[in-house]
Amino acid sequence: MKKIISLIFLVCFAIPFFALELVPTKDLLAAYLEKDSDVQSAAIDYKKALLSEQNSKIEHGFDITLSTGRMTFKQSDEGSSFTVSPSIKAEVPQAMNLGIEVSGDFGFTSSGSSSEDLSIGFSVDLVSS
Repeated sequence: MKKIISLIFLVCFAIPFFALELVPTKDLLAAYLEKDSDVQSAAIDYKKALLSEQNSKIEHGFDITLSTGRMTFKQSDEGSSFTVSPSIKAEVPQAMNLGIEVSGDFGFTSSGSSSEDLSIGFSVDLVSS
């Protein structure tokens, strides 16, 4: 009778206990962190901060446009000449699109160089987003 009771005890209680698979602590902690609302909130706040930083970098940067403009090469009996009309423009978006532009015509001939139509322009948005 004792053998039968021992066998029943073994089948009902001991075998299911040994059949249990233990979950590693690392997996338990990872599952806990995935479901923790405080951790999720902190992750969302972190992503918001990264996006805000990227937005700030875009808005607080500056734009530079460099153009070679028109280039002209002439060959004549009097000699050769080369004329170029470059321009450069710089804008600062966070300062109501404050901008400055410099342009002009520069000529190079066998007798020397010359500059004409030099101009400097300033621009700003009166009503800006």
